[in-house]
Amino acid sequence: MRQRTLGNGAYDVISRHGAFPDDAQTYARAVRTYDMQIRNLQWASTQDYPCEPEALARTGLTALDHQTLSVQSYLDLTAWWQRLAPNRPSPFRLVVQGDTVESYLRCWEMFGESGVDLASAELVGVGSICKLEKTDLPKVVDIVAALRERTRATLHGFGVHADASPLFDDVDSMSWSKAARARRAKHPECTAWHRVCSSWLLYAEDWHDRASDLHAARAA
Repeated sequence: MRQRTLGNGAYDVISRHGAFPDDAQTYARAVRTYDMQIRNLQWASTQDYPCEPEALARTGLTALDHQTLSVQSYLDLTAWWQRLAPNRPSPFRLVVQGDTVESYLRCWEMFGESGVDLASAELVGVGSICKLEKTDLPKVVDIVAALRERTRATLHGFGVHADASPLFDDVDSMSWSKAARARRAKHPECTAWHRVCSSWLLYAEDWHDRASDLHAARAA
């Protein structure tokens, strides 16, 4: 059975609503339920706060504020998980946020100053990339390079598109769903009642295969 990961839709949630609907305890309990019922949960996102201009404008906070909230979310969720499932390692992975190379490194240091053992991190999420990738790809290259100088952990890019995907070890994206919705696309093998395949597994798998081939070709 495939390993599963759980994202949080941070950019959409914060840009639209300015905060997550659930507190740390509620979210941790929900993730625990998914872990028990769906199984094979490899890791889960924290309730991190992106630093894109749209997200900052919605909350009225600074990039530093969003970084502080992101660090605190990791600490809170890890603590709640230890209370809910003391015999099960926490699935939550830290996510660094920023808007410049310096600010990403500042966020990295903030985790260390909060007592997080960065050296033991197996996976580090990198947020606030999806919009930056479209406007300043060289900056994304510099950000990822700076993080790789500090860790050998797997770097996961949230909401990454094709241009930046080769920079990361793995990525997630809703591009396939948004594209299907915008194009009113219907998979040729789909016999379901829906008019577009914006939530259909085979459409997602086909997109994944094409994106993986492109990733491999660019990395070669």
